[in-house]
Amino acid sequence: MDVAWLSFGYMLLLLIFATGEIFQLPLTIELGLQITQLLLAGGLILFSPGWLFLRLLRFTPQNKTDACLLAGATSVALWAIAVFIMNFTLFALGVRRPLTDSNLLLLLGILISFLSLMVVSYGKTLKPKPWVFSAPPRGLLLSAVALPSAMIGAQMTTVGHPLANEVLLATLILISMIPIALGFDETTDNIRALVIYVTSLALIYHMAFISDFVWGWDVNQTFYLITHLVDTGYWNPKFLHRRTPLISIIFPVLSTVEISGVGLNWGMKIFIPIIYALLPVGVYSLAKEYLPSKLSIYSAFVVMFYQRFFNTIQGKQHFGALFLIALFLVLLKYDEHKGRVPILLALGFGLITSHYVSAFLFLGSLFLYSSASWILKYVRVSPVNRHFSKTHYIFMILMSLVFITWYIYTADQYIFEQLILIPHGVIVELLSNSSAPAQKRTGTSLLKQTLQMGTLRWLYFSVYASLLGLLGLGVLRTTKDYFDASTDDCQKLHLLLATPVFALFVFSIRFYGHFGIDRAIDLILVVAAPFIVVGLLWVTQHLPSQVQMDPSVGLSVLLAMFLLLNSGAVHFALDLEQEPRPVPQSFALEPEKNWAVFNSQEISSAQWYVGHSNPDKLTTAGNFGYIALQRNQNRYTHWTSKYYDRYGSVGEADLYIRNHNAPICRDMDLPSYCLQTSSTGAHIYSNGRSDVYTKVIHMT
Repeated sequence: MDVAWLSFGYMLLLLIFATGEIFQLPLTIELGLQITQLLLAGGLILFSPGWLFLRLLRFTPQNKTDACLLAGATSVALWAIAVFIMNFTLFALGVRRPLTDSNLLLLLGILISFLSLMVVSYGKTLKPKPWVFSAPPRGLLLSAVALPSAMIGAQMTTVGHPLANEVLLATLILISMIPIALGFDETTDNIRALVIYVTSLALIYHMAFISDFVWGWDVNQTFYLITHLVDTGYWNPKFLHRRTPLISIIFPVLSTVEISGVGLNWGMKIFIPIIYALLPVGVYSLAKEYLPSKLSIYSAFVVMFYQRFFNTIQGKQHFGALFLIALFLVLLKYDEHKGRVPILLALGFGLITSHYVSAFLFLGSLFLYSSASWILKYVRVSPVNRHFSKTHYIFMILMSLVFITWYIYTADQYIFEQLILIPHGVIVELLSNSSAPAQKRTGTSLLKQTLQMGTLRWLYFSVYASLLGLLGLGVLRTTKDYFDASTDDCQKLHLLLATPVFALFVFSIRFYGHFGIDRAIDLILVVAAPFIVVGLLWVTQHLPSQVQMDPSVGLSVLLAMFLLLNSGAVHFALDLEQEPRPVPQSFALEPEKNWAVFNSQEISSAQWYVGHSNPDKLTTAGNFGYIALQRNQNRYTHWTSKYYDRYGSVGEADLYIRNHNAPICRDMDLPSYCLQTSSTGAHIYSNGRSDVYTKVIHMT
């Protein structure tokens, strides 16, 4: 039945594609067909290869949640491999533009047909149990309202509607109530997973749908490379760009956009969140392996309520985190399954080609797991019943070889050279004078900022400290009971696999290491959020008998505060715009929008500058200019770039793009981050709504 539905979906996609190519359709009908194509193409690319691959291997997940997560993550990896093979095969056969829409559509059909034929011949087609609904749970109703409300509020912000912030504020308050509602709902695990997924989409879309352009830091580098691939029709592994090696991000997005005909901006805004909204679902699925299902949901909400999950379309780190959780899931829940090896290889390749830091940490996890297993062989009473097998050693060696080879092979070794420089920078930091001023993205620097700010910032810090404190207690409890036979093996091995991320977090408290405490917290919440629940259960067990507390209620309230502070909702509701930034950023509710969300005038300013600047010089940029440049040129742009520079030395142009409606930036750490006055640099361009200024700087 699943094969038949996938074949029908592909035929429908093919029919719509042909209709759009052959007939001249009215604009509204064409737009409707493009959106339908986007959803069909995205769904087939995201779901069908992985689903059929699991069937072919007779790999039967324990529930629909695991099936959807593993099918999604495996599909992305398999599609990247398939496009990679097609790219070089057709190019070798003389096709100079192998990555066209028709070729990608044909590849999708061939891949579905081949896997379907193999499944029918050798695999196993299951008849999954139907979804069972009684009365819709309150959490599902709230998330169903929150999703369209988030998209509408974001678009109201784009057009400048005066009530936009009120709609987004109501949406965020509604989302903050979902964990509380789920705590009272008696429903199935699959429905809880569905609520988590829809809520994730709502949170991401309430930011991603602002502006008609993709905005954010890393994602515009991805935007540039996909634009380059659309123009050239060929992926050149030697192309010198930071995103060239990350084909598990590039190829699925490129394929969906090309097949559907939807513009790249909106294709990325819609499709990328559909993929990484699976991340909290994976955290929930992993947590309920050793925690009660009703409490496991809070692990997922910890991840999605953290500001880095929704403050922009991150791309590489979130794709990497999705593959990381999928790998943890297979290693911890399906380690005895015969079909696990091909799935591990596919997910491992997806991790390597999506985020090199996450891949490096996972290799550290495997090394630690193997070392611990070797040591525990000599312990008379082993704390776990599972050990690092010969298969695991082969997998670890293969992943290490592919990791090194891939980054030497791609982007003219650009990323590989950076990976070599990172340990050098870490050693320099460790050996540096401890009295030297701390980097602004370290834990100590953020704590110093907190000590200088008001009551609301202290409340914000207290919520973070409470969650991280509970996480620490959960880790201590698991460590204490490591040799206790009553503690679940999965929980012990989960702690072991997460240890390299704990080490990164501890390092980031004092040192920067080109990563930052914010990203370290992001990763530690992704891989270790269930230990927050473990810590809370330990606390409630040791409360005095006269003090009764339901752990789900306490954690729900804490998470609601976590979201409302992280999103800036409290900041906005209390009208604290003039305070000295009581939260790091107010995100969608920030009334002055000093962060890099821009309009068509700013984009045209950047395009003009790229067309008139020296292509052999590195251009640094402040505020809007930095982001706008990334989507229009293949030059590494950063306001503090010292090394990794292959284009120029000293005397580069420092670019500023100032929109007429944007206010003067204030309280910024870097003087070049925002343009304070027109006298800061030479006024070289204006399009009536946006201006470009430059000045010559000397890098040291």
